[in-house]
Amino acid sequence: MPAAGGMQGMQQGMMAMANGGMDEQHIKRVKQEGNNQQLLAKNTGTSLLECFELSQIRVHLDQIQTAAQQTKTAAQLPVNPGDDCKVCGLTKLTFEPPCIYCTQCGQRIKRGQIYHCTLLEPGCDFRGSWCHSCLSEHKGDKIPWEGNPTGMVRKADLQKKKNDDEIEEGWVQCDACESWVHQICGLFNKGKNDQNVHYLCPKCLILGLETGQREGIRVRPQAMLEAKDLPQNNLSMLLEQRVNRKLEEDRQARAVQQGVPPWEVPTAEGLTIRVINNVIKKCEVKQKFYEAFRGDGYAEAFIYRQRVVILFQKIDGVDVALYCM
Repeated sequence: MPAAGGMQGMQQGMMAMANGGMDEQHIKRVKQEGNNQQLLAKNTGTSLLECFELSQIRVHLDQIQTAAQQTKTAAQLPVNPGDDCKVCGLTKLTFEPPCIYCTQCGQRIKRGQIYHCTLLEPGCDFRGSWCHSCLSEHKGDKIPWEGNPTGMVRKADLQKKKNDDEIEEGWVQCDACESWVHQICGLFNKGKNDQNVHYLCPKCLILGLETGQREGIRVRPQAMLEAKDLPQNNLSMLLEQRVNRKLEEDRQARAVQQGVPPWEVPTAEGLTIRVINNVIKKCEVKQKFYEAFRGDGYAEAFIYRQRVVILFQKIDGVDVALYCM
């Protein structure tokens, strides 16, 4: 189950196989055993599609191909045969680039704009970024930054960059037909990315179900549970009941307005609300602030409870996180 990051990663993976690398050994091992039938029959948890019925996988394929036809550009079309994803027929899929904001002025750094940033060091979860205007305002050789223990960072240590990075969707190779597909198109489970565990693309899963060589997963493994399988608590139940009640009230109102039965009015379905994190945390007061107000009885730290609530909606068999609070 060779996996690669991006189009370049896929091509490098194919070159490694041609040169007799680890990936080639894995593919040859499958061929030598002549056990494609066993591959099609076995569930390994490497794809969420293993939990789908035959009709659901077909719908998944149809919708991806339809969306690809509507959004494809010249840059996404394959140049060489075999370079395309065997599910969507495209090559390069890129994510929406993350927003970058200037640490000083708070303004968004536009696409294509030059900016300066700190290097991401081990143990540091964030980096400072400065637009060209803010960096030019500081005439000295240092600029204020709270991410540094000294509260300052040297300009010479900043990295000059252009906001034009592209994050490309990774690829994974099917161990049965040896075709490459985008990880998102095949609903690939990265947690199972292991050379000793095989992966089947959607078309091979369909083939196995059509020929009766495989059966879908009856009981989902822990890593592939649905949103509704997550534990509930009073807060999640209250929120879910309130959302469903308001949606039904809105549906009834629209039905009266349109003069049709309520069941003919479309509404949001398949919603699930869960509290996925509920822990007690401590927020320590910054030392300078604490020293300034310690005489007024200001606490050195504050204890609080942190909760993370997520709204899921099941869309075409997949639980999609719509909102996080």
